[in-house]
Amino acid sequence: MVVGMVGNCWLVHVIVQVKKMHNVTNFLIGNLALSDVAMCATCIPLTLAYVFEPHGWIFGSTMCYFIFFMQPVTVYVSVFTLATIAVDPYIVIVHPLRRLILLQLGDYVVLFIWILSGCLALRGVLGGTRAPASDLCALPAAYHLPLPPASHPGLLHQDLPQAQEQGHAWYYHSESGQLGQSQA
Repeated sequence: MVVGMVGNCWLVHVIVQVKKMHNVTNFLIGNLALSDVAMCATCIPLTLAYVFEPHGWIFGSTMCYFIFFMQPVTVYVSVFTLATIAVDPYIVIVHPLRRLILLQLGDYVVLFIWILSGCLALRGVLGGTRAPASDLCALPAAYHLPLPPASHPGLLHQDLPQAQEQGHAWYYHSESGQLGQSQA
């Protein structure tokens, strides 16, 4: 996480400061780095704290919504930025005398990517809740990783379709190394 923050911040700093680096592709690479910084600064620490906190989600419902908004936003920004980076060489090859994205349009392209990503992420967040008496921060059909019962160390994953219909189904490794299942 620290390496990701330092490396990506350094990359953005170099792109902004060095005039020779001012082109659309480098601005898009900088946007990709900013998306990684947002992921490293917001999503990773809170998700790790949630996974390792024995009492579950302790950050309140506002942060629950925020995390479930930021996680897809950073992924969407990364995907759309990579797709935009790929379009530029395609246009150069197919239409060698035309340039699709001018330097002046680069700012608008990056802004559009963030707005589109935010709009797409809002759909999932609008249905989310944090149950008042629960230690879970969960959205409908979203993933969460509550700690397994103490009798089942080595949790692998939770079977979500069963968990939503019949209670939580846990898959775990027993001390003998065999895979088992239990209902919580």
